[in-house]
Order: sequence, then C-alpha cells, then structure tokens
Amino acid sequence: MRRTVWLLVGVAALAALWWWVPSAFVRHQVASSIRAQLGTPGQLTISARTTAWSLARGRVDRLEIEARDLPLGKVSARRFRASMVGVEMAGSGQGGRAIRGVESGSAELEIGQSDLEHLLAAHGVVGPAVTIAADGITATGLVRAGPVGGPARVRGQLYAVSGTDLHFRVESLEVNGLELPPALANAVLAVASQPVLSLRGLPVPVQIEQVILEAGRVVVSAHVVGSLR
Repeated sequence: MRRTVWLLVGVAALAALWWWVPSAFVRHQVASSIRAQLGTPGQLTISARTTAWSLARGRVDRLEIEARDLPLGKVSARRFRASMVGVEMAGSGQGGRAIRGVESGSAELEIGQSDLEHLLAAHGVVGPAVTIAADGITATGLVRAGPVGGPARVRGQLYAVSGTDLHFRVESLEVNGLELPPALANAVLAVASQPVLSLRGLPVPVQIEQVILEAGRVVVSAHVVGSLR
C-alpha cells in the first residue's frame, strides 16, 4: 500500500514537472511582458499548453490571453482576447523568454462609449456624451476653439493605420451651431495626429483586419502575424 502511495506521488510530481511547471512559467513570462509594455489591466487571464520538452525547444503548443480594461494607448479595451497556436519563444534581454513568432493566431478587442468619452475629456471636451452606431460615432460636449467656445457636436469614424493603430477622423464639428471645416475641427480636438488605440505594445505582432461599429461599441478584429519580430 505504501509503495502504491509513493508511486502515485512520484507520478504526480513527474506530471507537474512535465506539464504544469512549464505552462506556469509561460503564463508568468507573458503576463510580465504585458504589464511591462502596456500597464496593468483590470483583469488578466493567460492559459498555456506546453510540456517541458516542447518548452526546451522554445515551443508552446497553444497560448490564450484574455484581459479586461487593457491599456492600449489613449484608451483601454474593455475586452481583449487573443488565441495562438504554435508559439515560438526565445530568450529575452531580461533573462526571461519572449514570443518571437506563431504559426497562426487571432485577436479581438472591444471599446465602448465610455472609453471614448474619457478620451474626449482628456482632449478638453467638457461633459462629453458619445453614441456609437453602425454608421459612425457622434459626441456632444463643451469645447473651446481659441476665443470661441460653447456647446459642440462632433461626428467621425475610426480607421486603421499601419495595421496596428486606430485613429479618429473628425467628419464634422459644430460649435454654437456653426460648422467648422474638417481640417480645423481635427486641429481643435487634437485627436487626428495621434492614434486613439495602438496594438504595437502587445507581446505578439498583430495586423488589424476589420473595424466594426455596432450599437454602443467598437469591435476590432486582427490576426497574429506569423513572422518573427
């Protein structure tokens, strides 16, 4: 009986060394990379499937990342999810391991109206209220354009740049009922020159494929680039 117990303990220990410890190591490395490059999200869950043998060869069979309130530039994604297969990891300058490439993978994130309201408030819009619909984004609030200020209404779109950044293009801006030219409107709000959201800091390289506006939210779909960083 005692021999059986010790045998079971030995099997469990070997299983931990073969599966659990390598997976836990990968989870820790990826989480540390995300926090170092992007900041601390509200919630972060990472699952990894690998073995000691696979990790010794620098390979993780499957890796999934889920986060809430993930900082991605000027706004935080209220929801982020990435799934990757055939992940290649290599030594990093900090003595740990970093992702160097994947066989395939996809990512999706979501931002909401309150996230864009925070963005506009940071650019001087007082009391912004944002509405996201399928045909565009509309916001109201108080703005100041030089000596002129008052109630304003702005309408625009989000669009991808370089496959990694989302910019906000102002299509129309009315201040006190007067419509400003688009170029001046973008200068007043100062949101066109810098990305609203950027995926450059993610631990894996991605390319934005689609930006979908729905009632109350923006959904961004991307694919993980397989080439090495």
